[in-house]
Amino acid sequence: MMPRSSRSRLQLSEEQKKKRRREQKKLSMRRARSKLDSVALEERRKKDRERYHRKKEEGLIKTIKDLKPRDQRQLRKMWREKAKLRREKEKIKRTTEQMLHENTPPSSPQPSSSPQQSSFSRIRSGKAVGARNKRRLKAKNEYLINRLIVLERKLAKYRMRLHRIKKGQKRGNTVLVKRKIHDFFIDDEHSRLTAGKKETITRRKVKKQIRLLNDTILNLHKIFNNKTGLNISYETFRRHRPFWVIFPKTTSRNTCLCRQHANNDYIASALHQAKIISFSNATDVARSLCCDNILRVSCLERTCTLCFEKTLDYTVINGNDTILYQRWVTKKVPQIIKGNEKLCQKTLKECVRTSHQLLVNKFNISLSTFMQHLANIMNQYKAIRYIKQNLSPSQSLLHIDFSENYSCKYGSEVQSVHFGGSKSQLSLHTCVYYSVDSQPPTNLIKTTSICTVSENLRHDPVLICAHLKPVIEKIKLITPDLTELHILSDGPATQYRNKTMFHMLANYVSKISNVETIVWHFSEAGHGKSAPDSVGGCVKRTCDKAVANGQDISGIDSFVDCVKVTCKGIDIIRINNDVSDIQKIADANKVRPFKGTLKIHQITWSSKSPNIIHCRRLSCLLCAPHIRCTHFKIGQIQIEYISRDTKESSPTISSSILSRTGTPRPVSSIDTASASTVTGPRTPSPLESFLNTPSPELTTRIVRQPLTPRKQNIVYTDSDDSATPKKSRFHTFFDTSDTEDSIPSPKKVKCQSLFDYSDEEKF
Repeated sequence: MMPRSSRSRLQLSEEQKKKRRREQKKLSMRRARSKLDSVALEERRKKDRERYHRKKEEGLIKTIKDLKPRDQRQLRKMWREKAKLRREKEKIKRTTEQMLHENTPPSSPQPSSSPQQSSFSRIRSGKAVGARNKRRLKAKNEYLINRLIVLERKLAKYRMRLHRIKKGQKRGNTVLVKRKIHDFFIDDEHSRLTAGKKETITRRKVKKQIRLLNDTILNLHKIFNNKTGLNISYETFRRHRPFWVIFPKTTSRNTCLCRQHANNDYIASALHQAKIISFSNATDVARSLCCDNILRVSCLERTCTLCFEKTLDYTVINGNDTILYQRWVTKKVPQIIKGNEKLCQKTLKECVRTSHQLLVNKFNISLSTFMQHLANIMNQYKAIRYIKQNLSPSQSLLHIDFSENYSCKYGSEVQSVHFGGSKSQLSLHTCVYYSVDSQPPTNLIKTTSICTVSENLRHDPVLICAHLKPVIEKIKLITPDLTELHILSDGPATQYRNKTMFHMLANYVSKISNVETIVWHFSEAGHGKSAPDSVGGCVKRTCDKAVANGQDISGIDSFVDCVKVTCKGIDIIRINNDVSDIQKIADANKVRPFKGTLKIHQITWSSKSPNIIHCRRLSCLLCAPHIRCTHFKIGQIQIEYISRDTKESSPTISSSILSRTGTPRPVSSIDTASASTVTGPRTPSPLESFLNTPSPELTTRIVRQPLTPRKQNIVYTDSDDSATPKKSRFHTFFDTSDTEDSIPSPKKVKCQSLFDYSDEEKF
């Protein structure tokens, strides 16, 4: 018997409860039916039949012919199963009765009872025993089922407890593995950091700078397992990759890297991986050598009295150990052209194996040049920013650059056109013009985007002036009171920074612009990408989109029409191919090559001394354009200035004019610091007084210099634009002597710079 106390703890499921209620209902109906007499039972059956026929007439009970074929098959199958079960029961009943009849001995004759009645009583008693045993087994089964439910619930509780314990241990291991995977992915050996200020990614309000993978995830997974000794799955390794470490695309690769930055970064990265230095790129190395780890011009030029003695710490254990690093080099390589082997100059990326000590020495030598490179970048960026922020209605800035030539296309092309040389190209010269209508600080900068197009693909000074002519005419309409024009460009020696362009600046650009002063700024090599490149990209993208829509851009006419219609924010101007008048002015150039042309980052021309161009190592805004700069001077170039009234050259100053040392010197070396006094009497403004005041240290030092005669240097040089053969001898028209105006030693004087701000620049 089942204990009475255990019944209260039994908890049945809903299905078991429903089944139990159905059985109890059937049992109660069976008991109620058995209590009825024959008359009442017949009456009950009659009511059931009437109810059945009524429901059948109402359609609540469907016959088999009213059912669907599928339901008919199921119903017939159920009938067959029930009939089979009934026949088996009847067969068992007949067999049992026959067995009892055959095996039961005859009873003693009793007149009061018949043999048939005794056999029926035994059958009923057997049924009662079977029913009792069945109820007992059923109760036992229910008890065991309920007990099993309780035990399974307990087992699930302990199983869940064990799972939580293992999960906690696994979570600790997962955090450790995840941290190792995270550190592996952000290592500079396996991913590289992007430098753009817009190259960021944000997820769940967390903003990170994008890093690009250096290899595939599959290869990095193998490297991680070999390097850490862990045996994690590829899926786990991939899942725990930081969200800001992404796959590089073809469009995301850097295609205009600065060679100095790239080569010095390669060396710094190799030394960092060898645990020789603690910085992974050259910019961080330069920052560590500056005051407060902030990049300043004076600190980078090593003229600061506070940090000029700072040195980089190297940890070289064995200088003879080898190390592998990469570099960009330009060399002559043999190449077969039309069956003949020729030496072609190409820029290649090569891997070099050297010793630790040799690489440290090489990095020490290149570090000073790299820091000067950074100083030039910072000074030029900040100078241009200062000019933009302090423009007046009489001043403006013109930013120019050549864009990549555009290849004309058709909406649909035949094979010979697509793969042949039938496509024409157009030369694009893009400009962004900055102007204001009011004085600072209420000056609101207005920008005008201009693109000039020419079928002439030359990029020499003559075509540059041809491109600048319509641009300057438009500038005079925008700013009619323009007196001072600043021009910004990059510094290729074959385009903007050469002696022919210097001559054209004084004899052509100054005349078509009618300005009093022109200041030309050159950006540092490898860092000239800016607004004009966006103008060129927008123009070419607009035309490519039109070609994709089926339009033909077959020449300059269709190109100009397409840009004028679809890109109204950019003024497109067509250039005349006839440049003979400009070519005549360029052919009259008699300027000698200037020693140190590639070091020039600013040239100034003024109508006060139209035959002199001042050359400066960096852009200086403290010194007026018409005077000799006391901060970044390199020298002066004498130009044969052609007057507007007469085509003859302007009168030159006699060479007998003495310098401050008492010796005659060329006109280009004449000190023009007092040239401002040539004009009428005028009270200078406080800013002009500050700009024209020389440095006190420099003034004191000049007085102490002995009056020794200065020799005129003889230079052996050559220029890309010069017809003078190499190693030709000529006298210079500039002053290169260091006896009078040499820069003071950094150990004695702290160099002051206009742009030594506390903020850092990213480049």
